[in-house]
Amino acid sequence: MKWRSTAFVLLFGALTAIAQSTLLDKNPPETPDAKFDAIRLRTGRFEYRIVRNGKQIATFTITVDKQSDGNFRFAARGFNQEWESVASSSFHPISAALRIERRKTKKTYSMSLTYGGDRVSGLAGTTADNVTNEAKLAEMKPVSGCPCRHH
Repeated sequence: MKWRSTAFVLLFGALTAIAQSTLLDKNPPETPDAKFDAIRLRTGRFEYRIVRNGKQIATFTITVDKQSDGNFRFAARGFNQEWESVASSSFHPISAALRIERRKTKKTYSMSLTYGGDRVSGLAGTTADNVTNEAKLAEMKPVSGCPCRHH
């Protein structure tokens, strides 16, 4: 279980590394949130391995794509889980999804969130033996100051 929490930290650390590994433009665009400008991201597919005592114990892949509408899609697969998020070029969230497979119980947990204006709505559920239990999450308002607003 300990390596799974390490995997989450490494996954988010890898995304940060990708974002910082790209050279900045000599003249970045002047926007109020210029430090959150996705144009600085390196797009592509990035593969990572976790090695313990010289043995590979896990792998995961992160994909960063710029979509035709100018938004960015981030996806990761590995550790018996998949997640995907879509954000604007200034990193305002549009959607997020997570799917985790439990090896021992053969159950799959999934959730999806959709951001719109100052609201977030979503679904969550589990599957086992081809039975789906799905519950609609209540529509939620973000706490004040949340960077979730679309401008």
